Amino acid sequence: MQPNARSSARRAPAGSALRSALGRIAITMALCSTTAQAQTWTTFKSTADRFEVEFSGNVTTSPTPLGDEAMKRTERSTNYEAGDDPAFAINATLAKFSINFAGGVHDSFASLKCKTTTNDQSLPFPQGQARTLSGEGCVDGEHSALVRYFVVDKWFYQVIALFRPSDEATARHFVESFNVLPQ
Repeated sequence: MQPNARSSARRAPAGSALRSALGRIAITMALCSTTAQAQTWTTFKSTADRFEVEFSGNVTTSPTPLGDEAMKRTERSTNYEAGDDPAFAINATLAKFSINFAGGVHDSFASLKCKTTTNDQSLPFPQGQARTLSGEGCVDGEHSALVRYFVVDKWFYQVIALFRPSDEATARHFVESFNVLPQ
């Protein structure tokens, strides 16, 4: 998603602010605007993008709009999105070349504009590399972020939950349910 223009003095709904922030993620990311009220979790599986995860709410799938530079480096990139507040999103990107994991993680998390990073650590992940970050005061200053990044061969996965602090258990359930499928 291309960066949205700054809104006027009128405050945008939380969902719009979340979508705008995720649109700025350097590697590619987007967020949708459906509301996930009930916490009924359903396993969602993408064999094409080699992952499964539990989503709460309807899942919207769309190709990631890429700029010219990103298209030169990317075979394909897909967004999987559900929820508004809390918001859940996955971006699965297949690169043409090797992936700069540290750079992708840095740029992606920086785009969330968290005032405080509360956790930044590597995760054990035998198939490749994995890292988890969390932050407070993100996007509009009222949301927290819990994000996990994975790289397997030329695949780069971003698993993002944006939530109010009272929804941390829900966010944790989402990101911890993500699994990369075997080839």
